Amino acid sequence: MTDSSHCQRSEEIMRYLARTVLLAVCLTVLMPVSFAVAQEKHSVDLFEIKVNGKYGFIDQTGKVVIEPKFEGVYEFSEGLAVANFRGKFFAGFINQSGKTIIEPQFDIASKFSEGLAWVGFDPTKTEYKIGGHTFYSGPASDSFNYNIGFIDKTGKFITEPIFSDARDFSEGLAVVKKRGDKKFGFIDRSGKYVLEPIYDGASSFSEGLAAVFVKGKYGFIDKTGKFVVKPIFTDASDFSEGMACVKIGGRIRKHNSGMQITTTGRDDRDFVYINKTGKVVFYIHADDCRPFQEGLARIEVNGQWSFVDITGKISLDHNTEVLSDFSEGLAMVLLADENVSFGFIDKAGNVVLRTNYALVDDFRGGLVKVTEYDPEHDRDVVYERYGYIDRTGKVIWKPTR
Repeated sequence: MTDSSHCQRSEEIMRYLARTVLLAVCLTVLMPVSFAVAQEKHSVDLFEIKVNGKYGFIDQTGKVVIEPKFEGVYEFSEGLAVANFRGKFFAGFINQSGKTIIEPQFDIASKFSEGLAWVGFDPTKTEYKIGGHTFYSGPASDSFNYNIGFIDKTGKFITEPIFSDARDFSEGLAVVKKRGDKKFGFIDRSGKYVLEPIYDGASSFSEGLAAVFVKGKYGFIDKTGKFVVKPIFTDASDFSEGMACVKIGGRIRKHNSGMQITTTGRDDRDFVYINKTGKVVFYIHADDCRPFQEGLARIEVNGQWSFVDITGKISLDHNTEVLSDFSEGLAMVLLADENVSFGFIDKAGNVVLRTNYALVDDFRGGLVKVTEYDPEHDRDVVYERYGYIDRTGKVIWKPTR
């Protein structure tokens, strides 16, 4: 399920990956399905910053907690954060004091989830010497080139790095695909297959169910592998707040890459939100739909994004272009006033914050990351500056690079 704003935000994420060299946030790129994933809920204590090309963290007040000294960082999860170092290996883990807890020994790494994190090695990495100095090639451009395994918080492997695809643990299980295999399965925290690799695609478990793709259709299974909702849909989102959006009708084809499965057919605009038994809660005639977040779900009708409530009633029916789901009570919108700009609305549709930044993110932990570009370098990520503002627009961290 895609939309122009999602593409824009995907572009922002990819720029973030380029500058951190972690490749840790685009897990969905590894999955050959078009699941819409419910927004992750987690607490945020520290926020990444960049100063003179180095990365560190501030707290919610803007106080520097971890000095900017890393080549890249990713957000904290379960007390640890991925940090990027120079040297043979890029990725290790630090704690909230900035101390290295797991030495840099991986080429890529994800955040910790349920006490485990996936990490990977790039078998295409090469070593070369220049003027007596040793250098290593950057990370592989193709995510599927990595050999991936799972570690605990001591850095010990609980599985060997034998997977080409993996997702974070969710509700005790993780989706994986072994290198050379064509099917996905689910492993437990010991690394043992609980559900054998028989699925053409799979999403993580959410609210006790996981969307899987088999024989050209999407359905939902429980943790025994039993289909609770039969595979009869041509697209599906994860369950969130008791419902999932699925598509009926349409057709499915393989992307020209041979990996991505996409739903096509512009005239096929029939979606339904179902409950966990597969019963239809309400129908919508739309181009796209998203999972429920904070009581509302985002839908696209004739190129215009709006929201529906749990009864299917259109909420916030206005002309403002909605760009994101609600997060911490606010949703990002594009404001077409005298100057097109990003802003945020509340659930009543009131514009509560206007910004003049080139890019903004969703609110998390009471702050939103904002990005400025150097006018002399035309959106070059090397020269972009980012900082943070609060819900009132107060600058907590002036954009730096």
